[in-house]
Amino acid sequence: MGNLLLTGLVELHGGDTVRALDELAGLLDARGRVLPMADVPLDLVAQVERIDLEDRTRSRTIRGQVAIATTPGRVRQIRVSPDDPPVHPAVLDAIAGADVVSLGPGSWYTSVLPHLLVPQLRAALTATAAKVVVVLNLEPQPGETDGFSPEEHVSVLQASSRRGAVAQRDRRCGLGG
Repeated sequence: MGNLLLTGLVELHGGDTVRALDELAGLLDARGRVLPMADVPLDLVAQVERIDLEDRTRSRTIRGQVAIATTPGRVRQIRVSPDDPPVHPAVLDAIAGADVVSLGPGSWYTSVLPHLLVPQLRAALTATAAKVVVVLNLEPQPGETDGFSPEEHVSVLQASSRRGAVAQRDRRCGLGG
């Protein structure tokens, strides 16, 4: 029901997602503010390695957060499309004015790291004076972070803050991608 209401408000406000989210928050008397990652719809695009770990060359390109999360195999790389979407100034202002920025918890490759794949967000997050806190899931995300230590999560996070696609850590070769 919430997505239907939000979609209706976005259409009512001529595609202005920030205005629609602010109005929805007012209707619900919610505290805080929700802001979108970008001003245009984004697709996640992943390279998913097949379950057969003996054949590392066999991977598929999967589009969409739900499809990526439900495809059997292991996420090896993820990117957003379009690769340099516009970001609403309110989002950049919120990051610049924050005291604390929390990354996580959530699905590492499909919910947390995509924020770093948007160049303007990545730049804002690296430039902010806010304390950046990484919150990890209590359980590994199947196909994404099986067997990851906290250090491996941070290693992938650091690598993603330096480039436009996030590649999963490969224990034999360093970071792939």
